[in-house]
Parts: sequence; structure tokens; C-alpha cells
Amino acid sequence: MPSLSIGGSTQQFTCFTGEIDCIPVAWRCDGFTECEDHSDEKNCPVCSDSQFQCESGQCIDSIFRCNGEANCQDNSDEKNCEGEKPFRCDECNFASTTQSHLTRHKRVHTGEKPYRCPWCDYRCSGVY
Repeated sequence: MPSLSIGGSTQQFTCFTGEIDCIPVAWRCDGFTECEDHSDEKNCPVCSDSQFQCESGQCIDSIFRCNGEANCQDNSDEKNCEGEKPFRCDECNFASTTQSHLTRHKRVHTGEKPYRCPWCDYRCSGVY
């Protein structure tokens, strides 16, 4: 039976059969099959209260549900979304319920990186 094992500080999932023995535990139930026998995508746990479960079984953070971008591999996070999304991107199909989400999204197209690390030259497009 497949198992989770901890080797040092790295958690790994052990595939049941096949040439690949172990994969990072973060790859288990992510909607992409890494194990030849598909054991990494079988018997997946139910998503937590702060997550949305995609039709494929994949779990994503709930904040990505109905944000105008496909975060589920099967695009199910953008199905049956309620409410109007009046803020639309001129470059692609992205739509949002808030101007701030649209502003942050547009940085994908412009390459703008307004946030700077106070200790080095690193810059990024959003606060994480």
C-alpha cells in the first residue's frame, strides 16, 4: 500500500509500483499523475475547510475560486460562479469582482514589479 514517509526534512510519498519509487508529498493529489500506477492520485483526502475541491479531486485555496483564472487543472473552480465580474482585463479573458484583483493581474502582462525587498535588490509583482 502507498505510504507517506519522512526522510530527513523532506516528506515523500511512496508509489505502489513502477520505476518511480518516491515523489514529494506535495505532488500527491495535485491533479497530475506522477506514479506510473496512478497511486499518487488515488484515495485522495477531502480538502480542508479553507480549500475548494476541484471535480478532479485536486484541492486549491478557496481564494482562487471564481477569480477569473483556471486554478484547477479541470477548470472546475470557474464553473457556477455567482455574481457579476465587472472588472475585465483588456489583454485576456480575466475578470474580477474587484479593481484591486484586476490591477494585480495586469502585472502578468506588464511585468511591473512594484514591491522591493528592503534588504536586497529583489522585486516582485505582489505582496505574498
